[in-house]
Amino acid sequence: MMKGMCWFALLVAKAIAQDTDPGQIVATGYSFQPAGGSLAPGQIIAFLLSAFRNLPERPNPAPGPPWPTEWLGVSVWLNDVTPLPILYVEGAGAGKRQYVTIQVPYELTIEQGNESSAPFLAFKQRGSEVARMHFRVAAQQARIVTSIDYVSIQIPRVLRYWLFPCIFHANGEYVNDQSRAKPGEELTLWAVGLGYDPALPRPKTGVAATENLPVSIGLELKFGKYPQPSRIKRKADGTLPSVGLIAAHLLTGYSGIYEVRFRLPDKLPPGTPGCSDLDTDSGIGGASVGNNAMVVIGNELNKGEFTFDGAAFCVEE
Repeated sequence: MMKGMCWFALLVAKAIAQDTDPGQIVATGYSFQPAGGSLAPGQIIAFLLSAFRNLPERPNPAPGPPWPTEWLGVSVWLNDVTPLPILYVEGAGAGKRQYVTIQVPYELTIEQGNESSAPFLAFKQRGSEVARMHFRVAAQQARIVTSIDYVSIQIPRVLRYWLFPCIFHANGEYVNDQSRAKPGEELTLWAVGLGYDPALPRPKTGVAATENLPVSIGLELKFGKYPQPSRIKRKADGTLPSVGLIAAHLLTGYSGIYEVRFRLPDKLPPGTPGCSDLDTDSGIGGASVGNNAMVVIGNELNKGEFTFDGAAFCVEE
């Protein structure tokens, strides 16, 4: 168990929807993406809506896992047939936005997403539908978890800032501006939206994983002055880049959370600036954002179809 756990009341996996009711489903995900995109089996994702009435304004994480399929009168249904796990509900006052976080069922298949009648989510309040959203299905929608994803459940003081990615040292402490990564060190990050291997047992939706089931994901490490994430592309032999990747698998004790372990090179590439040489910006929550390293996870699902996400941090020799 990691020290000072990074909780998931409002996980912000990036994605989603098309053909929404105007003005009802405002946005989704950490960056509040407008409607448009895909969902992956097992994905945990947050919705920003203006559809519900009289929701409690305080943060309301649901108990679990196992997560309930109705929380504070809110439920979300797949194709108006299957109720989905609810992780979090929050209102924001009259006429303002509400947040709802769900887990997409692992039982969702690519074939369902290719049917002439696209799958949809029906958002309900005390049994009455208030919004509906159609979507596409993708095998994966990679998203690295950051400390902002907790929203309602307190972040441990060791983290201090709410925009750092959930990257850990081997001792379970967070990597941040007070505890830099070192060359050759093994690190761990947490992610959502990585799906599952069809050749292995399918994970259970809304229930804590009991096995570290592996998943296929590419990983790249970038170094320099503020390196940026980019698409993970398959190599000529069809394999994914994996230099530094140790393992990627479901995290036991959680539902839909993945652990990715990777190792930094023993020496930084020539010309990589030191952490003290980088300009920093206090940013949101006072977070220092000077970085010389970027870990990128992702996959090339089909030709021209990519999913990837990156997390910045600083390596100090």
